[in-house]
Amino acid sequence: MKIVIVGSSHAGICAGLRALEEYPEAEITLYDKRNQVSFVSQGIISYLAG
Repeated sequence: MKIVIVGSSHAGICAGLRALEEYPEAEITLYDKRNQVSFVSQGIISYLAG
C-alpha cells in the first residue's frame, strides 16, 4: 500500500506516524512545499530517522 501525505506540519507528521502504526508495511511519502521539516516535537526525530 502507498500512502501520500501533503504537508509536513504537525498534522502531517502525526498522520504519517499514525499511518505507520496502522499499516507498518505501507510506503509513506510526505510532500511539502518547503525544503525543511517543520519544527514540531516529532519533526526532528522523524527527520533524523529518515
